[in-house]
Amino acid sequence: MAERSEGAKTKEGEICQGKHGSGVTETACSNAPTGSVRPTVGTAEGTVKTMTAFKKTAFYLLLLSIVLKLAGFLRESVIAGEFGASRVTDGFLLAYNLLTLFMLIVATGFNNVFLPLYVKSRAADPTATERSANALLNRSLLLFFLLGLLFYIGLPVIAPYALGFTNEPTRLTVVEAGRFFGLFLFLFALTGILESYLQARYVFVPTQIAKLAGTLGSALFGLWFSNQYGIMSLAYGFAVGTAVGVALQGFYLYKTGFKWRPQLNWNPRFGEAFFVMLWPALLDTLVGPINSFADKLFATSSVAGAVTYLNNASLIASLPTALYATAIASILFTQMTEAARSPSFINLISNGVQSALLILVPVAAGLVIASGDIVSLIYERGAFTAHDTAETADVLALYAPLVAAQGAQAVIAKAFFALERARTLLKISVTTIAANLLLNALFMLWLGYKGLALSSSLVSLYFVTASAYVLYKPYDRRKWKALWQGLLKIIPPTAIMVLSLVLTRQAVFLPLPPFWRVMAECAFGAAVYGLATWFLNRSGFCLITREIRGGNR
Repeated sequence: MAERSEGAKTKEGEICQGKHGSGVTETACSNAPTGSVRPTVGTAEGTVKTMTAFKKTAFYLLLLSIVLKLAGFLRESVIAGEFGASRVTDGFLLAYNLLTLFMLIVATGFNNVFLPLYVKSRAADPTATERSANALLNRSLLLFFLLGLLFYIGLPVIAPYALGFTNEPTRLTVVEAGRFFGLFLFLFALTGILESYLQARYVFVPTQIAKLAGTLGSALFGLWFSNQYGIMSLAYGFAVGTAVGVALQGFYLYKTGFKWRPQLNWNPRFGEAFFVMLWPALLDTLVGPINSFADKLFATSSVAGAVTYLNNASLIASLPTALYATAIASILFTQMTEAARSPSFINLISNGVQSALLILVPVAAGLVIASGDIVSLIYERGAFTAHDTAETADVLALYAPLVAAQGAQAVIAKAFFALERARTLLKISVTTIAANLLLNALFMLWLGYKGLALSSSLVSLYFVTASAYVLYKPYDRRKWKALWQGLLKIIPPTAIMVLSLVLTRQAVFLPLPPFWRVMAECAFGAAVYGLATWFLNRSGFCLITREIRGGNR
């Protein structure tokens, strides 16, 4: 919350403060950078303006998230068209996934730790906090530069041992791409660090644009320079795009009044508090990416292209969840935080989980039915053949349960954070690593690399069920029972939708291009599901309509 300030003047780069009390609202300052939402102090009228600005920013972030996802599909489509599904693409995607794992750790770790620490310390001592923030930035860059250099030198030495179970083309590609990424590790880390610094100053949009620059750079370089540089052209483009994004983030950070200083000295209390809070945040962030990376490592021992099939299918499966999580990340989490100690909290959680399932369960079912058409539309061109499409579609069908499970988990995880029970969630999530490794080994014997997708889906279902049970345990058992009853009410409308789509596919041939055929089936499925929900699950239908209108839960 902003401190009470009498006659405080608004300066560029400072938190805007009013002079009428201590109630925080959010509105755009007259000199604030584009894409920022600043807290200010105001009346009830200001609070209305706050929510308007807040929802507007959330809407922009959602749009950028959609564009970012589409750019990701463009990049994967370029890989598919230019290089197909092979041992080389498997090796590149393995190295790239390792890099994105690192970037996620940096960005999420800094967001979860630096942001609250910076805001709290700045309120007490702005000058010392800015000095410590500069020192943290410089120390981090120095650390990541040394780590990248060590990775560049050491990867060729450790690869034969760490990746000895993979074939030689995959291993050589991992080493080549990994060494390049190591050289620019400090740059990739910097974009995640700057994201936290910008968010601490209520600037959100430039970071999303920076991410888009890296993804588009990779795709465009793959299109333009694949003949000269092969698959490494995507790595070069990603580095160039990331550099452009870092420059954009730095420009907007400078506009907020941040001044970089070449110093390493910081307030010892600031540094100690940062590292004490950092390790639990990093461990919590690591669990999901470790499971995903383990799947791809297992897949390298399977057929050529297995990593590519898993990667392409998981990107499609993650799209609905990512968009829903982006939409709820700001609004729902804010509501949860405000209601964390009130009796209405559990009702808010139940509505959030049920709305996620009402939207995402039919989406998951639709993915199973239309998996072949969707994969063909996105990837099948050039070196990516009809056989590759069929293999990827099988994996996508097995990944489908992830869509609903991860959507519900996005709500439940934010409930744990709102209640300040992150350690409890961490304890549950750590058990998924062992479960994932065990099921990977078992299902690989039964289904080959496709068993890895089934393993991920089952582990995700276990994770969301266990998390929900622990979250609901302190409350009345009727709340837990009502949650399951709400889930059961979703099944009949979904079954009607699935049956309608299957029968329509058999009875009607649509002589349409793949894109319009997929769009027609999506529209038809949504209409059937909406109508069936209105008849069979009226309360669920009302919940969805309130969600779409943006009303209160």
